[in-house]
Amino acid sequence: IEITAPEVTVDAPDTAQTGERFVVSWTGTVNAGDYINIVPAGTAEGEFGNYITVRDATEKEIQAPADTGMYEVRYVLREGGKTLATDMIEITAPKVSVTAPDTALAGSAIRVSWTGTVANGDYIAIVPTGAEEGEFGNYFTVRDKSENDLRAPSSPGLYEIRYILREGGKTLATRPIEITEPLPTTTPSTISERAPMKQSSSMIVGAACTGSSTPPMPTPPDRCTLRPICAHEPTVAHVSTMVPSPT
Repeated sequence: IEITAPEVTVDAPDTAQTGERFVVSWTGTVNAGDYINIVPAGTAEGEFGNYITVRDATEKEIQAPADTGMYEVRYVLREGGKTLATDMIEITAPKVSVTAPDTALAGSAIRVSWTGTVANGDYIAIVPTGAEEGEFGNYFTVRDKSENDLRAPSSPGLYEIRYILREGGKTLATRPIEITEPLPTTTPSTISERAPMKQSSSMIVGAACTGSSTPPMPTPPDRCTLRPICAHEPTVAHVSTMVPSPT
């Protein structure tokens, strides 16, 4: 029996952006378990980057690598890992921007907006200034939005808000921000202090109000019940005459 080479073709776009998904089509499927693979141009036979299994389809989406450059899209035979067809593609850097305020309070919600979404699974993250690539602090997934709230760190300092590619964890855009300490809050007291009332020597202490020209000091509870002044009730002037003289 003579074993002949199958006639297989693969077709990809001329360019794609890092991390995005693009459509690849092919003809001449040999086995449903064969692969479509993307690798840097000139990569040795049998090596893999991102890939998909052809199954019973004739086109599918594949995800571009995180790094820019010239790549090959290959149709790879499952049996032996032999490449049966290739097509060249250039992976370019996307234009992504991130917008955020200059400062925010520690622990507050920061409104962040962005443009140029590459993939819905990409991230917006906040990390200390100069943090290594791939590090994460607080973050959210961009999904199909163009703005969202990001929680500020609890510690004051200088930070970066980053748009991070899910594919490879590469940072595509940054925005510096300063996180500041919230100002302490004070609650004004509702109770005012006052100096105790000094009792005058001319005051008469008693539970009832009399006809004296000097009102008596009220005793607890802090109110005085007024009674009608009786004509026969002694006044201050009469008090001294009513005190029995010593015998």
